[in-house]
Amino acid sequence: MNESVEWYAERARALTHPDGFSALRQAGLAAFEQAGWPTRAIEAWKYTPADFMQSARFMPACGSETEPDVLPSWCNDGICLQFVNGRLQPIDESLLPAGVKVMPLKDALHTDNLPVTDYLGRIMQPASGFEAYNAAMLNAGVCIYLAPFVRLEKPLILCHWQDRGFEAVYLRHLVIASPGSDATVVEYYASDSVEACHTNAVSELALEADARLAHYTLRADGTHTRHVGHTFARVMRGARFESHTFGLGGKLVRRDVDIRLEGEGASCLQNGVFMPREGEHIDHHTRVEHQVGGCESVQDYRGVLNGKCRGVFNGRVVVAKGADRTRALQNNRNLLLSTDAEIDTLPQLEIFADDVSCSHGATVGQLDRDALFYLQARGLSLEDARALLVRGFVTENLRNTHPLLRTWLSTQLTGGEV
Repeated sequence: MNESVEWYAERARALTHPDGFSALRQAGLAAFEQAGWPTRAIEAWKYTPADFMQSARFMPACGSETEPDVLPSWCNDGICLQFVNGRLQPIDESLLPAGVKVMPLKDALHTDNLPVTDYLGRIMQPASGFEAYNAAMLNAGVCIYLAPFVRLEKPLILCHWQDRGFEAVYLRHLVIASPGSDATVVEYYASDSVEACHTNAVSELALEADARLAHYTLRADGTHTRHVGHTFARVMRGARFESHTFGLGGKLVRRDVDIRLEGEGASCLQNGVFMPREGEHIDHHTRVEHQVGGCESVQDYRGVLNGKCRGVFNGRVVVAKGADRTRALQNNRNLLLSTDAEIDTLPQLEIFADDVSCSHGATVGQLDRDALFYLQARGLSLEDARALLVRGFVTENLRNTHPLLRTWLSTQLTGGEV
């Protein structure tokens, strides 16, 4: 065991174990001590360095009572829960409709009629030392429970704010969407720390029969943030899951989405845009498993890279034996705005069934010089012409988003509205 792994293991051992977490923590710690931090020798981490954990010593964040005053205005138009340096601020339960329960994960464990133990730690799959350490540090996060056939009209927004350097926030969110329920959940991450900080977030999402869940991860992390996050979703018969992932910045960002379609007629959409800028690195890994037949998945990720930066996309679709009548589409398109930008893209299909319709593809290109010339000839500046073409490149992705978020996302990505 190297020095870094031992140091972080000691931080995990020092935590008080609330009832119900101890078994998961102990299993996570054992897995972390065995796996350690991932290295480039591991295929899934070939293009993304995790060595910052070897050199840095991030203390567990201890929270803050101060609410940030720089959150986007749309946070006030949904049902907003604020996390400041890992601490959840008090929840106004009067904002929640009947049939919707939202509470700290550690409280949900002791609440009658909430099936937390049926899901917590059971949707998540072993991945790397980061997920194992997230389990070892299990403490902060929320449980969101939707009763059968409940429809949540407003998005439920989890706003995560971090403003202290050399601290790490470890989050575990659990969403239980009962049969026939419908909701939108947004995870928004932002930071203005002027020193290195770290976020390690895992979300477990359970969609029972005929449920509908749209899940967003919006990252406006600062230039000093190292963000590692993983979303795990289990989708049952007739359920519909949408994953919308937008990476707007961060020193180093690794975001994974793993989806298992386990019931006939289940479907999912993975919609993503990532925009690294000077000195930034953003990596997206996706995996969809068609475990039964008659399911559909669509992936559309687009990268816009500017300055000396790097983007990574690795998407995998697995069609299990016997999962006939599967339909799977996967596409990754990338736009390089500078000669210093780098992109590594690897779409993959693994098909073990016969009666399927599957396709995948990837493209890398630059802005059309003729189009730029045309727009400039009609009075647009070079900057405005570039922004207009970028807007056109991501328009389809933005149109798939919730109206509450669309204008803000468009402004953040392109400087204008779609």
